Amino acid sequence: DAIEYYSEEESRFRGALEDERTTALKRPLGIAFVTLTSTEAAQKMYADHRPTCKCENNPSSSSVSRHLEPHRWQVSFAPSPKDLFWENLSLPSKYWYVKAVVVNLFLFIVLFFLTTPAIVVNFLKPLAENGLEKMSAVVSEFLPTLLLWT
Repeated sequence: DAIEYYSEEESRFRGALEDERTTALKRPLGIAFVTLTSTEAAQKMYADHRPTCKCENNPSSSSVSRHLEPHRWQVSFAPSPKDLFWENLSLPSKYWYVKAVVVNLFLFIVLFFLTTPAIVVNFLKPLAENGLEKMSAVVSEFLPTLLLWT
């Protein structure tokens, strides 16, 4: 009974996996991860694809260079696979920057309005001790309430 259930679940998940794979292959990301045999080979590949101002043929040409356009590649060392946020790879960079700006703006607004009243109250504390009671009642009673609500 359990074997049948889990066999059906496995086949259902295999179908879902194939659907996801075909969907993912329809939208290429323009990203490739290359694993090389040694650190030296990785450094040589990185050096071959480093942008230079010289008129040399960098990287070296091959029979498929015309189709692959390696002169347009941006080559860099990748972090460890466990350090990558794989779900962010499918997000276009402009949306990532928009998301980062929105989050930082939200944090700025929240922190600004949560910390500024406390700073202003601490700044006005010497004023309150010295002469706030001599001022009008509107200023002495309305100002602290206004500061607490902002």
